[in-house]
Amino acid sequence: KYISNKPLWVTEFSAGDEYAYTEALKSFSEGVERIFYTSYRAFPGAPQDLIIGSLIDFEGNPKPSYYAVKIMTAIIGNFDEVERMGEETYKFRVNDLTIYVVFTEDFGEFKETLSEKVVVVDIYGNVNFIDAKELVVSDFPVYIISGDEEKLNEALSLLKEIGKFSSQNYRKIKEPFAFRFGDWGHKHDEYAYTSGYGWIKPHPGPFNRYFIEKEKGIYDFSTCDEGVRKAQEFNAEIVATIWPYAEWDEEAYEGREGFGKATGDGPFAYVLPSSRFKPHDMQAYKEFVKAVVERYDGDGIDDMPGLKKPIKYWEILNEPEAQSKDYKCFFQGSGKEYFELVKATYEAVKEADPEAKVVLGGAATLDKKSVEWWEEFYSLGGGNYFDIAGVHSYADEKDDFNVDDLKKLLEKYKLSKPIWVTEVGPKGEMSREDEIMFAKAAIRAFANGAEVLFFEYKPIAPVMACIIGDFEKVEKLGEGVYEFKVAKDKVHVVWRPGKSPVEEGEFDESDI
Repeated sequence: KYISNKPLWVTEFSAGDEYAYTEALKSFSEGVERIFYTSYRAFPGAPQDLIIGSLIDFEGNPKPSYYAVKIMTAIIGNFDEVERMGEETYKFRVNDLTIYVVFTEDFGEFKETLSEKVVVVDIYGNVNFIDAKELVVSDFPVYIISGDEEKLNEALSLLKEIGKFSSQNYRKIKEPFAFRFGDWGHKHDEYAYTSGYGWIKPHPGPFNRYFIEKEKGIYDFSTCDEGVRKAQEFNAEIVATIWPYAEWDEEAYEGREGFGKATGDGPFAYVLPSSRFKPHDMQAYKEFVKAVVERYDGDGIDDMPGLKKPIKYWEILNEPEAQSKDYKCFFQGSGKEYFELVKATYEAVKEADPEAKVVLGGAATLDKKSVEWWEEFYSLGGGNYFDIAGVHSYADEKDDFNVDDLKKLLEKYKLSKPIWVTEVGPKGEMSREDEIMFAKAAIRAFANGAEVLFFEYKPIAPVMACIIGDFEKVEKLGEGVYEFKVAKDKVHVVWRPGKSPVEEGEFDESDI
């Protein structure tokens, strides 16, 4: 807007996983000359954003993102030119090699321009040297290197030296299988996702009326579509959070206490308007909800072009009862006003897609003040207008992530609803003892009735997901002894000394 012909450098970049690091390559086609990747190493007491973005873990082992960075710098770190070939395909010229970075199975027409043989490399450094005619790729993103055979052999030698470690240390998961586990995004990576998890919850996510409906009845889904395309790449179920505020609608509350004062931490200081009351024009809001749900329900009517995986789970706001005197909040209002919002949203969602499920905005906590707020909601019949109850947990490793407290609240109003912990956040600093308590809390949460846990913390949860991620049933056998039924097998989680629950036969043992 103001200047042109200036070099553009990204002078700091870090991300929560290997996919986000690789996605950054797209910026080269937009004119970026250099990217400076941070090279953090995790250490006890480090800030949480450093731990998330670190390339080396607490034990000194390279993380998957380490290999992703090493591979990309080795392959295109000295490129001469770059061209965007299509929606998700980029062409780099490096010396005498042509390198395609492909993020989708829709290759376009470049396959016909490849040399007789090509080198195919995934982001973990796993390498194949094959005939171009036999090129079939199932995992993305991927690098496809084309050139004369001598140059290809040089590249192959370098890549094998880098990539040989990754295939030894990390399991590549192609399809989601851990349907008891989900990832929720955060200020560092809105679309954070862990391979194998059954769910992804972008946070804040793109389903934000503030950006979609800047004028009454006029919807701009461009940012929303972009977010959905990104999230559906993982093939996990998407949980979409509806943010109900339009600035033009909130103006009706001018003069009300708190008008224009709402704020928040991180992105929530600017992705939501400064007034966050229930929609004033509720009918206009319901029309918005119906339009959003219809666009992503996958019924073939007014769907997003290129929609691969329909969205069937819609969350209404986030931590609505968490309201402070300094107006840091996601919602301004009483339990009664939230009830009116939930009722309207539920009716609109079900009208657009009767198969869709409505997830109640996760309670921030369930202390006395929080419970009083929620009791007003439930006393009005709030239980009739959602399908899944949500709760959050932060630094609550000693208990069960608030699952039992939520279950008791539901039982008080004679409600039997599935319980999801839609945000599990660890302490800022996690010691080994904290990690042990964290794992115990997750097991207790499942045993007390949680159906799905959405994690931010990576080191412990993926191990559990690989072992009990799709369990069918869990039973507490005794203090510190739990039995999970996983397909035809049984998995025992034990943290109390005593007799082994496995009385005979062979078994595998794993720590956290």
